[in-house]
Amino acid sequence: MFFQYILFKIKFIILNSRLILTNILNILWKSKDPEAAAALRPIKKMPAKRLQPACNTCGAISNLFSCGKCSAVQYCSVAHETKDAKRHGPLCSRIWERISLVRQCEELPAHYILQQNDPIHAMVPVDSVFPVNFNHGVSASSLENCLRSSLINIFIKQNTHASLALAIEQMRMLARDRLTSPVLFVPTLLRMGADGICYNLLSIERRLEVYGPRGMLNDDNLPAGMQKLHTEAHKVIGREEPGCDVFEDLKQWVLWSPMPPPKSMVGLVLVLKVWIDDLENAVQFDRTIAPSLRRKLNYDTVEIIRGYLFDSQVMIGNRKVLHGRAEKVLEELRRHQDYVLKASCYSNSDFWEQLILGVKSGIIYGNVGTLRERSTFRSTPGYTLEDLSVFRRLLQDDTSAFRFLTDFFEREPLYAKGPSGGLGWVKVWQEVSRLTTARSDALQNHGS
Repeated sequence: MFFQYILFKIKFIILNSRLILTNILNILWKSKDPEAAAALRPIKKMPAKRLQPACNTCGAISNLFSCGKCSAVQYCSVAHETKDAKRHGPLCSRIWERISLVRQCEELPAHYILQQNDPIHAMVPVDSVFPVNFNHGVSASSLENCLRSSLINIFIKQNTHASLALAIEQMRMLARDRLTSPVLFVPTLLRMGADGICYNLLSIERRLEVYGPRGMLNDDNLPAGMQKLHTEAHKVIGREEPGCDVFEDLKQWVLWSPMPPPKSMVGLVLVLKVWIDDLENAVQFDRTIAPSLRRKLNYDTVEIIRGYLFDSQVMIGNRKVLHGRAEKVLEELRRHQDYVLKASCYSNSDFWEQLILGVKSGIIYGNVGTLRERSTFRSTPGYTLEDLSVFRRLLQDDTSAFRFLTDFFEREPLYAKGPSGGLGWVKVWQEVSRLTTARSDALQNHGS
């Protein structure tokens, strides 16, 4: 009986760790122990980066049910569903007609060529906002992929927990045949707490650039190495595989030549920012609060509280690995981030400058490519307005990421000037070269 009681208590502690953490911190804060109270003041408030399931009308988080037609939004009552019908209706109809066509395409043989007189042609929606880009004479599988791509754009536009989950599922289905640039999905994945999937897709994109063209062709006329990576992406998105060891894979970015486009580097910088935020909170907890808590609570309870501070997929999965070496990993991630950002600025500083200006002014929004946007932003090789707009919502939602980038350019003004910086740009080149050499040396020393 005693053993069963202990097991029950352990389960209770795990299931109620959030409540326990809140109560313990409140008790310590109100206590007369000045040391304990002082230890609590420096801890950061964790930013709420993840979207949570909520009613699309009032924001309630309990008793939710999904829209019966599209499943992209949730409601807490029939009355709220009815109230939201006019606002949600247009997107709901678009989703439904595309899903119906996807199901029809799935019933056809994959290599079936659609003729112009096929009934399915007349059913493809003509939509300038969320277009289905396909040509006559394509295969059924090609039309299916075009429909899925259009669905992804609609789901991301809806921007609810349910719709982003559906967008990720459509990404998984697309990855069976081709890997759409993961950069487009970085904000979606990070807002859903899928930073591990996000990093793995960026890593797969990097490896596709290196190994894809050299592989032997398979039956589908794709390089064998590329097909293998598509399969890996499909399984990673579906959580069938854990993906790579991110701490080891990070070391390979320094060997990527030529420098990847800045939009890919933005994705990597923001993923690193999520992990760094997590580790900074854990390190601060170890330095300030943990010593005081350990004098009042047992070891296991303190570890439960510490684990609660981790918010990202990768850090939660590596809690045991990070035990006792969080500071070391934090410094390594900061060095990676410093290198990636500086090297990318050297490669294309205009992109970063325009990204920050666009977010500050709020003119990169919604559907990109309007006349106002095209007249505002100059054309620069290496990026498009679509690349800029992808990250705007994430930077506005997560102010710490935006603040990090603006602080960087205020602290390192030479990196925002580009080649026109004159002699200052030579210093930038020397700094990037030094960082590249240092990263290469570290990699070689690690392997020896």
